[in-house]
Amino acid sequence: MLGCDDVVRRKKRRQRATISRTEAVRRLERMVEQIELDLKTALWAEAVLEAENDLVVGDPNREYPGAAGYNTIRESLAVNLSLSLARLFDNGFKSIRPNNKDLASIPLAINLLKQKRCRRVFVERARGWMPPSMGMADTNAEGCEEPIDLAVSKFSSFRNSSAGRRVDRRLRDFRNFQIAHSMFDDKNHEKPMYSDLFSLTDIAIDIVQPIKLAVQGDNMALDDLEEDYREIADTFWRFALNFDAGRD
Repeated sequence: MLGCDDVVRRKKRRQRATISRTEAVRRLERMVEQIELDLKTALWAEAVLEAENDLVVGDPNREYPGAAGYNTIRESLAVNLSLSLARLFDNGFKSIRPNNKDLASIPLAINLLKQKRCRRVFVERARGWMPPSMGMADTNAEGCEEPIDLAVSKFSSFRNSSAGRRVDRRLRDFRNFQIAHSMFDDKNHEKPMYSDLFSLTDIAIDIVQPIKLAVQGDNMALDDLEEDYREIADTFWRFALNFDAGRD
């Protein structure tokens, strides 16, 4: 039978236990795949919301038949964008150690990427981005370390700024108290503004793009992707809101 001291020692050993380097790398690779999907969903919602907003603000005196339906679409897009961003910036439960959280999010990806054991794996992989005969191994290694440093720096700047913490808290409260759950307490939780959501999307782009380059050796070219989404969104809204009626 185990005594109290034995139980305490076993608990301490379990608390010190960590995942292996192989598992840490595997988790980070899977995270990046899901993070990319969430970010692209956010980019779509942002593009459609911005295109709609620019058209409506640009013609404030115009009347819109079926405005209630239009407003429902806009609010649904805002909720969709909020949920995508909430997933991207999710810290998970505090009671679970970061390495063991079964989530794909920017904070947890950064946590793994900051670990020297993970960094070494991806830097070494980067040496093989081009054939050895091209003599680019050292350059490729540097090309992997730089985006890692950039992603960590961008995330730290966001989390350490008062504005970043405020927007992050506002989004988290909106998700917890108004989307995921219907709370009836007397707390007054601020709803994130469109400017908050668009700002968080830009921050996510600045962090995710270098992460993907470091982990997968792939440049997402998000600027081009944003332009494509926006062009499609503009086309949709001009047709849906009949903006080109009567024009040549």
